[in-house]
Amino acid sequence: MTGNIILIGFMGVGKDTIGKIIAHRTTLRFVSTDHEILKKEGEPIHQIIEKKGESYSRQLESDLIQILKKRRNMTLAAGCGCVFSPQNRNILQEMGSVVHLTVEPALLETRFFVVTLLCVVNYFLRNGAGHSP
Repeated sequence: MTGNIILIGFMGVGKDTIGKIIAHRTTLRFVSTDHEILKKEGEPIHQIIEKKGESYSRQLESDLIQILKKRRNMTLAAGCGCVFSPQNRNILQEMGSVVHLTVEPALLETRFFVVTLLCVVNYFLRNGAGHSP
């Protein structure tokens, strides 16, 4: 055991939230693959997929997993695309204890609705109420 906790699951299940809680209550560092890719690429995964394609984003995730596999004492929130690759799944299992987070579909729907609503509100706050998205 390497002392790592690896959180996997569909987007919106709370990997980052739970990972931060674990890190706060332990001596483990928190790492999010989505956040690390955002820092490197300057844009979030969904924009990378739109602009450069899903295979490019999956390669970024695989490259990052290769780097992170050497780290110890961390809680890793692995973006949901990380587990699509059998090689990544094997590496994640070798890295530590893998925890698959799930949530009821109705709760996911509510979370996505709230996030979408917040995005629309933020758009109008930035651009004025006279503009439409």
